[in-house]
Amino acid sequence: MKFYDTTCQECPFHQTAGSYTLGTTRYCSGFPGRKPKRFPRSAPKFKPPKWCPRRLSPAVCRVFGFKDEESEWLEFLLRQDNRRRPCPLSSHYSPRMEVPTGLTAKQFYTSVKEECLSQIIPGLDVRPGEVICIDDGLKPYYFYYRSDYEISPLPGFNPTKAR
Repeated sequence: MKFYDTTCQECPFHQTAGSYTLGTTRYCSGFPGRKPKRFPRSAPKFKPPKWCPRRLSPAVCRVFGFKDEESEWLEFLLRQDNRRRPCPLSSHYSPRMEVPTGLTAKQFYTSVKEECLSQIIPGLDVRPGEVICIDDGLKPYYFYYRSDYEISPLPGFNPTKAR
């Protein structure tokens, strides 16, 4: 799996002023109640800077659990049919737990293959079939939890339906 970094050009708060012949100035208007902040010349051209208002530091690990027993039973039946590729329905989940973590999504994904999930993030209680989200504020990544050593990426999980 590839983990793509978001760019400032994708952000709705990114603004540019000026012309390309004379040079452009970039601004970030993501600070509520303040005027837009100007990017210094030393700021990275594409990656969000450390002071980005959308960035969460440290990253957050969220666990989406089942809404009720019927949802859990239906996901169990779907898991039996689709053993290779999970296809959970977002509407069957609700946020259950949130724990701060210092890992990026890529670090989390590679470390689960090497060691147990309970050693990576202490205090995290996850059951098979639940969804784990690693969110740095810029781009959340979702993973389907099968066991302590096996997770699968979920590109189509919609957290707005899981409320």
